[in-house]
Amino acid sequence: MSVLITRFSALGDVAMAIPVVYSACRSNPEEEFVFVTKKVAARLFVQPPSNLRVVAVDTTRYKGVGGIRRLALELRRQYGVDRLADLHDVLRTRLLRFWLRLSGVRCAVIRKGKRGKRALTRRSRKVMMPLVSTRARYREVFHRLQLPYSDNFKDIFGGTQPDPAVYAAATPPRRAGERWIGIAPFAAHRGKIYPPELM
Repeated sequence: MSVLITRFSALGDVAMAIPVVYSACRSNPEEEFVFVTKKVAARLFVQPPSNLRVVAVDTTRYKGVGGIRRLALELRRQYGVDRLADLHDVLRTRLLRFWLRLSGVRCAVIRKGKRGKRALTRRSRKVMMPLVSTRARYREVFHRLQLPYSDNFKDIFGGTQPDPAVYAAATPPRRAGERWIGIAPFAAHRGKIYPPELM
């Protein structure tokens, strides 16, 4: 049997899930984990733990209630799913949870804390309280599935230095003493994109 993990988008949220997912896998070496995401996000998983399988799903093949039902049945049949960790909580994963629950799969879902976020960001009478981080919210999902968890993530390269030649084509050579900061000024929605001219 295996633990199914869902997070279809966005790239940044999938990237933030990686340290938590790798830690959950290493904390439960006897369990099999299956992370389902879109093809573009699947490439973020470098050197995954041996008990983690990353499955890239073409979501255009699984549209509507019937399509998600078919996806749920395929995942259950192919991977023997008995638990679901929903790190997304959108319509697609809600339908997936519904169909898997009907098959007896135990489910836990992220609590996004939208009320606290709205209270912090509204125009007036803001509630200036610190919010729970997304990574902590991801960890809570595994706790609710009663999976032991210990933060043991170092980096995606398994503690080794990545080969600089891999990035040479994308970046000019770094000068001695120069420090670089990576900025990703993109998002699926225009309102989330920070204007490059303000960076």
